[in-house]
Amino acid sequence: MELLTPDPQRALELRVTRRYVKAHGRYRYVLSGAALLLPLPRLRLFQRRLRRDARRATAREVETLLRLGRREQGVGLWLIAAGRRVDLRNCLAEMAAEHEHHGMADLGPTAACLGGDQDAATLVRYLRVALPRGDEEGPRMALAALLHLDDRLDAHHAQEFLAADGPWERYAGHAADPDDLRRSIAEYLDLFSGGRPASRAELIRDGTYPPGWRGWHLPPFF
Repeated sequence: MELLTPDPQRALELRVTRRYVKAHGRYRYVLSGAALLLPLPRLRLFQRRLRRDARRATAREVETLLRLGRREQGVGLWLIAAGRRVDLRNCLAEMAAEHEHHGMADLGPTAACLGGDQDAATLVRYLRVALPRGDEEGPRMALAALLHLDDRLDAHHAQEFLAADGPWERYAGHAADPDDLRRSIAEYLDLFSGGRPASRAELIRDGTYPPGWRGWHLPPFF
């Protein structure tokens, strides 16, 4: 189709969508978080492909993904996270400043993977607008990522949002549990670093699913 498209930008959009989003159903894992629950062999295959794509994708290709729809944006953020693409961290800062607030759930894990002071500043900027705005997606993982970066950088940025009757409590209606937030971001850090997220083992251990469970697409996830 792209060969018949006279617009070079449209041809690029079609090419990167076909290459990175639709390939092997990758966007389904991104939008659902199902990669956290994959059986080990499938998890390793997914991680290898994600890291390979993160190395191969050019900055222009990832920037193009970030400007498209929610699923393309999610894949673009996962590529930045898995590849530790610090050359694209300015894109995260631009996203945090935009008025568009849909599809931001992956901003926090991506900033946490890059792991610098600039990434913490990006999350602070996003939370300052997202919490009063009442975003449904994004604030929880952004706050979890900010706690992780505070621990890493010996900083205290998250306290601005966690104070009693502060922005988070007014947004969520209850005080945040920092330990629970840290656990939630740790799952994604394990995934992007090539580790093994604990979610699957915990579900089996807690009896949600039996030992030897091979699926990942069953309730209560969808």
